Amino acid sequence: MGLLLPGIYFSGYKVSEDTSPGYQNGKDKTLNLLLITAGIVSSISILNLFCYRDKPPTPPSFTATAEREDFKISLKQLIRNRTYILISICFALVYGCFIDFAVVLGQLIAPFGFESGETSALSAVCVISGIFGSVIMLNLLKKTLAYKKLVGICILGSIASSILMLFVLQTEVFLFVLLPSVSLGFFIIPVIPILLELANEVCYPIGEATVTGFIYTLAHISSFILGSIFSLIIDSASEDNKKAGTMYVLFSFCGVFSTAFVCVLFMKQQLHRTAAE
Repeated sequence: MGLLLPGIYFSGYKVSEDTSPGYQNGKDKTLNLLLITAGIVSSISILNLFCYRDKPPTPPSFTATAEREDFKISLKQLIRNRTYILISICFALVYGCFIDFAVVLGQLIAPFGFESGETSALSAVCVISGIFGSVIMLNLLKKTLAYKKLVGICILGSIASSILMLFVLQTEVFLFVLLPSVSLGFFIIPVIPILLELANEVCYPIGEATVTGFIYTLAHISSFILGSIFSLIIDSASEDNKKAGTMYVLFSFCGVFSTAFVCVLFMKQQLHRTAAE
């Protein structure tokens, strides 16, 4: 929703047509979008305060009744678990690239003649495709329990999508640019739930909140660092050759995804939670 809403809201806005001083119209739309987002999030949070239950009436599974480790003990065990560290690094790199792709997308495609309307459409199809990809991949996961294999396939698909975007941007035809956005969303978004599930399998009986909380902390740090690097690469490109900045960023995506793929190769698929159930 965080990716779709801005795209829909800014679909009719073009920077090139904003004649207001200092792009004030764009700034006003941004402020209004932030207020709308804050209102939606606050409303849902208030509903959660009154409607959300700490526990369901009956445990959803056998593992839900298992006794969990103390937080300090759990943290020490997580740090010593090599597979969990590899999962955390892999997740941080993939999640960071996914978030940063949405942030820098407008800057990536602008040198090829595309504006905010096209940026919104690409963001939307990426997310929608990712929903379909998640349904398909998670169904395969349920049938096969092949966590590593599916994550590896998804990361390789993300690399292929980044390379494809390198070529189709040169055509400056929007319909062609849609293709890598669809495939990138299809492959990159399912990595997130699959890796979170694998982390909880590997670390059982440590509580899910502890396991996923540490992973997301690293992921947000990674997103900030990678986003800063990608922005520097784009800004460092000369005004006469902004397309080079886009190429370098997409090559960087491929490098980050390749590093994540190497992490997958060294993971051990230990399904402790499934065995307990």
